Amino acid sequence: MRAYKTYVRPLIESNTVIWSPTAICDIKLLEHVQRKFTKKLPSLQNLSYTERLKRLNLDSLELRRLRVDLNLIWCYKIIFNKVYLNVNDFFVLNTSSQIRGHAFKLFKTHSTGVCLIFFCERVVNP
Repeated sequence: MRAYKTYVRPLIESNTVIWSPTAICDIKLLEHVQRKFTKKLPSLQNLSYTERLKRLNLDSLELRRLRVDLNLIWCYKIIFNKVYLNVNDFFVLNTSSQIRGHAFKLFKTHSTGVCLIFFCERVVNP
């Protein structure tokens, strides 16, 4: 498990913030790597994938990607100018004082196609 966590998983999870698969076939393909690795462990061969993950104290790759993809930390850094990026290049902020809450509500633009999987579109819902 140490070798898997050190060498394999970082390769699978690299650049998750930039590209996170949305097609089911891509998600299954990535998850297959972990599924196959855990299946080869001698004491866990007869267990289901979810049971193997529980016994190994692992999360599914999809769940791990979701946690990283929701990268609200990056969103926060962009909105509050903690990184050298223009907030208006990424997000549309609330300009109306009529909406309850705070002034940092993000609005989703009406994107279609490939644009829906960009960071600035994915992070708005969460």
